[in-house]
Amino acid sequence: MSRQRLLLGGLAIVGLLNVGDWVLNTAIQGPLQDRRDRGEALQKGIEKRQVLLKKTREAGRKIADWKKRSLPANSEVARSRYRSWLHGHVTECGLTSAIVDSGSPSVRRGLYTSLPFSVRGRGTLDQFTKLMFCVTDAGHLHRVKDISLTPSANGVFDISFSIEALIVSGTKRMDRLATTGGGVLSSDSIESYAVISRENLFGIGYRDPLASASLTAITWKNGKPLVWISDELSNIVLKVGLQEELVIGTFRAKVVAATNEDVTLESGSRQLVVALGDSIADAQEATAVAAGGPQP
Repeated sequence: MSRQRLLLGGLAIVGLLNVGDWVLNTAIQGPLQDRRDRGEALQKGIEKRQVLLKKTREAGRKIADWKKRSLPANSEVARSRYRSWLHGHVTECGLTSAIVDSGSPSVRRGLYTSLPFSVRGRGTLDQFTKLMFCVTDAGHLHRVKDISLTPSANGVFDISFSIEALIVSGTKRMDRLATTGGGVLSSDSIESYAVISRENLFGIGYRDPLASASLTAITWKNGKPLVWISDELSNIVLKVGLQEELVIGTFRAKVVAATNEDVTLESGSRQLVVALGDSIADAQEATAVAAGGPQP
């Protein structure tokens, strides 16, 4: 009987433990875990709604900005005003034989209306750069879609490009263009972009400025040299003293040494030796001269 009682007691204890574990998992931990899961789901939902709200506000600000830059709501007025504005800049920048055309407007999903424009004319790279600056610096809601530059004679190009301008639905202005600035250029000065035409990307009538600049004389005063460089392109003679800078186009160098027969120039990490009567383009590396070898 004692043994039976012990066994029954053990079974009762095991049963109580199992019941307790079931109660703990089902009645206590289960609801707590469900509550934690619901809390995490709610938090994720809140975060998603916050992200969506932020994007909605950003979109609202963008739409408000687009409306400020949009062409007038009346498509015929918009086409006429923008074409006149574009033609004015084409003429002001000096393009000749200029033609500014406009196509039919097309409505896109009821959100905006697209107006196509095209420009054809003739001009230099400098004139075209100025025109692109004026177009990009303007605050209209437009973009240049494609550009064609065909080199002609004497540095003149046959130029053609197309522009798409937009009318945003809900724009209040009916008869005038936007007056806001573009705000997308790195510099608001046209002079910052003059390098585009100076670089002569198409190589029209190109002459190497260094090949046109020759060392024509080395004179001395009080034991100090004065280097004479004849620049044929600019038709000037540059006189540069010791430790002074020589500038020819984009080439910059400092005179660091001179003899009666040659001059040593330092350009960046290089040292170049120019013999009397040679052009700057004929300069040799100082190490090659010292070794008696040819220019590398």
